[in-house]
Amino acid sequence: MLNENNYQALKTLFSEELKNFDLDRITNITGIAGAKIYNVLIEFINKSIDNYNLKDDISYVFVALLYLEKVLVNFISINKKRLMPKLAKIYEKSARLIEEHAGDLSNDAIDIFNNICNKVRDISFNVTNSNGVRYEFLFYLVTNHRNLNLIGKLVDDFNMNINDKDGNSLFINILKCYLNVLDDSRSNENDILYYNNIVRVIVNRNRCKISDREKAECLRIIYQFLDGLSTRDRRYDLKKEQCDALVSFFKREFIDRDILSNLSSQYNIETDFDSVIDDAVISKSKSVDDLEFKDRRQVSDYIVSIDGKGAYEIDDALSCSRLANGRYLLGVHISDVLSYMPYSSYVIRESIRRANTIYLSDNYIPMLPTTLIDRATLCKGEYKLANSYYFEISSDFQIVRQWFEKTIIKNSAQLSYEKANKIINSGSADNFALRETLINLNNVSDIISGMYSGSALYMALKEKRLNVSMNIVGSSVSEKIVNNAMMLTNNRIAEFFYNHRFPFIYRVHQINKEKQEEIMELASQMMSEFSSSDFDRIYEIIRDNYPLASYALAGSHEGLRLNHYTHATSPLRRGADIVATECLNRCYFGNPTKAELENLKQELSNVVPSINETVERTSMFVWDYERNRKLLRKQLHL
Repeated sequence: MLNENNYQALKTLFSEELKNFDLDRITNITGIAGAKIYNVLIEFINKSIDNYNLKDDISYVFVALLYLEKVLVNFISINKKRLMPKLAKIYEKSARLIEEHAGDLSNDAIDIFNNICNKVRDISFNVTNSNGVRYEFLFYLVTNHRNLNLIGKLVDDFNMNINDKDGNSLFINILKCYLNVLDDSRSNENDILYYNNIVRVIVNRNRCKISDREKAECLRIIYQFLDGLSTRDRRYDLKKEQCDALVSFFKREFIDRDILSNLSSQYNIETDFDSVIDDAVISKSKSVDDLEFKDRRQVSDYIVSIDGKGAYEIDDALSCSRLANGRYLLGVHISDVLSYMPYSSYVIRESIRRANTIYLSDNYIPMLPTTLIDRATLCKGEYKLANSYYFEISSDFQIVRQWFEKTIIKNSAQLSYEKANKIINSGSADNFALRETLINLNNVSDIISGMYSGSALYMALKEKRLNVSMNIVGSSVSEKIVNNAMMLTNNRIAEFFYNHRFPFIYRVHQINKEKQEEIMELASQMMSEFSSSDFDRIYEIIRDNYPLASYALAGSHEGLRLNHYTHATSPLRRGADIVATECLNRCYFGNPTKAELENLKQELSNVVPSINETVERTSMFVWDYERNRKLLRKQLHL
């Protein structure tokens, strides 16, 4: 349909800085009008991706996708079911380019191809507005795309519990595809291995979303398949082996689920949110588009988030620039969850009662409903509401000035620790703003390190103890950047409340100083006599004399050697941080009366002990879960 002249003319059109999307211009170039324009756009996008030489600017393809979205909105008569495989093909090509040519693509190109994938997802799920059509999109990708890395991305990006037009779940149908492949004499070993892995990937990444009923249905289907096998089948042994492995896999899922269910009941841990809460979030929480911004500044700084791979709750992001006076301006941007859902709401109160997100070795129990996390998480390329904390820092370890404000931010780069480390260590990146920001952040992190130094014993215990209910920060360059920025912010917020004598929730750690030297000597001797695997035993011995940190209405943090400290930088995964944010709203961003301060103090006196109790109970639950899971698997040889 597209000749070379038309293709080049469209490329020029989509490369322009557009103020509006004029479909008549496409008609003038191609002679195609109305709904048929979508075929032209699909052909143009595919041709552009197929012929991409890994070096040119590919942003015009994203613009073409925006045109496609407009066509689909304007012409509802377009057959959406036929469109789905075409969209899926674009998603597949873009994702494959990222995976296969990551070393050759610039960061800008990778960002654009990721944006293309995200836009295809949005078009397929929002414009079509049909579960049946969405199912076709996902089913095509899973069954036609044989790359586990990209399927992992697909599982992370989409809800895999969607049903076909007959009400059958995508997950169940993928299992049936696996058994069909296993039963087909023409199938090769790679086909079988692919579906085997796909089933495991979907379950492993969606444990909280795949119901026991579906897993039980999977077992029924597998048993039915086994009953139909004949020992005369030349592939009987292969089929039996694969099915037995699947049975063991799903039985193990039930075992883990039973342990989780029993222990969560024992420790009074809530593992799910009921549908009423999810509905409340959808109906009552406010999106950025719904809010008036008269009290917020829209930040234009280049902002990055740095987290572990696959991070879901992105509640902090950073900016950093070098000022004309030689100082650095560090911006710490924290998701303002209370601007999406008020502190007084049942949803927030319930989340504070749960106290923290629980990270298990094979599972994840969020503190907030996922619908609210989706709305508040600082994902790349979307405007989000934040509390921004700014610090002007000199090279001689001085905070020259600081201020906090309500903002609207856009995350410019969503990085893993590994990717950030690579850019920092090499000192190079295709994106100048990204490179400069990371270099500045690294320099500021070194300055902050000179301002804060925790006790050797506290830092050793914090680094080595087993605690999978929280994200333990490692020692790489990028992890230190994040940790130092958060430590500075939490300290400065706590100092503000102490200096103004406002009620607040502090993070405290107080020890018996007379026994400090005795404890350190004991720990040093034991660590030299025992292997690292014995650390948990060592920790149990010295823990009574060196207690864990907790929350309180007053007190210092002796482990960090700070007079005042708090937790306010992770409101998507810690209840205390939400409470601290509410204190900021009332006392820093507000002008409280004496009566209001007294009410806040009374509220804190009730909520702080509750959070401490729940955090302690959660830690015991995590330890017990991991121990039971390990023992039971060992007994069953799993």
